[in-house]
Amino acid sequence: MKNFISVESGLIIANHMSVDYNLPAIGVRKPQKFYGWWVVVASTVCLFTAYGFGFYPLTVAFKDIQDEFEVSRGMLSGAITIFGIITAIGFLFAGRFCDKFGVPRVMRVSVPLVGLGIILVGLTQNVVQLYAAFAIYSVGLSGVSLVPINVLVSMWFGDKRGRVVGLLSAGVSLGGFGGPLVSSFLLTRFGWRPMFWVLGLAAWGLLVPLVVWIMKTPPRATNSGTACVDPSSINTKTRSFSFGASFTLRQALGTSTFWLQASALFLVSSVWVAVLSHTPNLLRDGGLSPGRAALGLGLASAMGIWAKPLSGFLSDRLSRVGLFVGFVLFQAVGVFLLTRTQGGASAFLALIILGIGGGGAVPLRPLLTSQFFGNLQFGAVFGALELAYALGGAIGPLVAGWVYDQTGSYLMAFFLFLAAYIVAIGSYCIAYYIRPKSKVALQNP
Repeated sequence: MKNFISVESGLIIANHMSVDYNLPAIGVRKPQKFYGWWVVVASTVCLFTAYGFGFYPLTVAFKDIQDEFEVSRGMLSGAITIFGIITAIGFLFAGRFCDKFGVPRVMRVSVPLVGLGIILVGLTQNVVQLYAAFAIYSVGLSGVSLVPINVLVSMWFGDKRGRVVGLLSAGVSLGGFGGPLVSSFLLTRFGWRPMFWVLGLAAWGLLVPLVVWIMKTPPRATNSGTACVDPSSINTKTRSFSFGASFTLRQALGTSTFWLQASALFLVSSVWVAVLSHTPNLLRDGGLSPGRAALGLGLASAMGIWAKPLSGFLSDRLSRVGLFVGFVLFQAVGVFLLTRTQGGASAFLALIILGIGGGGAVPLRPLLTSQFFGNLQFGAVFGALELAYALGGAIGPLVAGWVYDQTGSYLMAFFLFLAAYIVAIGSYCIAYYIRPKSKVALQNP
């Protein structure tokens, strides 16, 4: 079947065959704006809301909840562990459901759970109820976060979509910057319970219209892999990032490359989420007010607002593996500097460096998944790798909280995290050198 170009819609319908450019010159109207960019804007707002109004407020109110429930930091960190475990499993199923039922349906089912879980956090009376409420929020987040959004973006944009993934990934950083500031404002004026009620209602107000009216899949000409791509993303002068093979989930699981990547993502996430989760506690232990502590957390997250688009831009021009390793090294430097502070204002420089590394690594995860394993079952494979990433995020905060309860300090936890970074970098480098190098796409078994 020949490809065709729809000039009226401004889309290029392209598959692996050659494109027929013999279009009639008469009656051609000016192309409309590519709709995929509206999807990118909506995706950015979704990520800002889902993370900024749910995960980050818990870290801001952590000490207040701990004092009211009279539990240890390790026990309260279990809520973040629950969050990590459920989102890990949810990412795996979200990827498969997106491939099977479509992204819009998955997101429409998930949005109500996001707002409900956040509101219920403000109604909890003990730590067990807090676990349950955060579990509901986590289930919903799995269906509106990076996995379904990256699946949707892969449909709208071509292989060189690094700049797009970088832009929308900045939504999480915007949430990490704006969420703590809004949460701190509400916390100091109304208390932590009303804070969650307001944020839950606001999450519904923002997410429902976007998911119902904006988040759409592109039109397809056939059922055989034909997809719409942004005309500006087609650049014959830039390099191709595919390693040549395209895998099903079962085939990917049978490679050493997959498991090395999964282990590296697990370790990186365990450190990143642990440090973000305990940063407000670290700063407040150093004598800072809740507002200043929230500012420190927001500062680390804010670095991703520009680091993620920069990472996406560079990923279309430089080695994505090299970029990922470089940003992980930035994170390691930030953690090392945190070991040299006592948790006061001197920690802010460390958080800035950590934030640059953590933010820059985010858009590279889906891009590297596509580069190593292709797009045959991108949603399922990316969801499986995000399972490892989310599990790391579940374990890391628990370890940091336990170490603090045992020693009265985060120092030993941070040294353990530095060792985790070294292992993660080594795993990713080995994964690159033993990657499948076949130029022939693998077929379904």
